[in-house]
Amino acid sequence: LPFTKLSTGVLTIANRPLPDSGVIPIRAPRRELLVASPKVSLKSEVPLADGRMLQIINCHGLNFVPFSVLPGQLDQIFDTLEASNSPAIVCGDFNVWSERRLKLLNQRTTDAGLAEVHPRGLQHSPSPKWLRWMIRINGFDPKIRLDRIYTRGLEVLDCYSHTGSESSDHLPLVMSYKVLPKR
Repeated sequence: LPFTKLSTGVLTIANRPLPDSGVIPIRAPRRELLVASPKVSLKSEVPLADGRMLQIINCHGLNFVPFSVLPGQLDQIFDTLEASNSPAIVCGDFNVWSERRLKLLNQRTTDAGLAEVHPRGLQHSPSPKWLRWMIRINGFDPKIRLDRIYTRGLEVLDCYSHTGSESSDHLPLVMSYKVLPKR
């Protein structure tokens, strides 16, 4: 952050070490409100036993920017995905708080061959109460989930929101899966 020098970002956690060599930061094309926190996504690549790489992209979408900026950030994210037949997870806080923003994200994920994972249960990250004033502008809808997971080439075994976290206004999504065999 420009005035405090504090760091912000995203974190991908796994039950085994992720190789440092396969970690690529993807910085958003601009800051929110021109000076607020920069948004970053993180691409991690995990080697699989069959020689393929599992691509994981953990995203933090721009929030307080004109809609016209959002496609540029999504282009940055989805342009880093390789080969349409390689297994992939694209997840995070996409800040899709309106039908218009959600429709754009869903189009990009469909184009990339990704399917949305629907967490079991009703718990999901609530839109912060201080954002409720936006319902009058920009099509803000507090019922739309901000945090999402999309996959390709995986069988999702389970997915749920971890409700015991107090480190953020977001509930972490926990997913277990197995990689489908190479076709």
